[in-house]
Amino acid sequence: METQVNSQLQQFYQFWKTAAAEQVSFVESFYEELGKVQANAVTQITANLDEAARLTKQSIAQGQQLLAQWRKLALETARKATEVAIPSKS
Repeated sequence: METQVNSQLQQFYQFWKTAAAEQVSFVESFYEELGKVQANAVTQITANLDEAARLTKQSIAQGQQLLAQWRKLALETARKATEVAIPSKS
């Protein structure tokens, strides 16, 4: 009977040892995959931030060009209005 109990204990121990090893392997695999997903997410976020910065800089540059054109038109309009209001003596 003692042999049977020892045999059952050994079987239970082997089962428990195998189950624990599989669980550890699963957790390791999970964290490896999680690391890959996180690395991909950081890469994507970085690319998106770089693109947003590029678009913001481009938008600012276009805004400056537009304002420069408005200033030029405003000055030209003011000059023409002055020429109409005060004719030059020729």
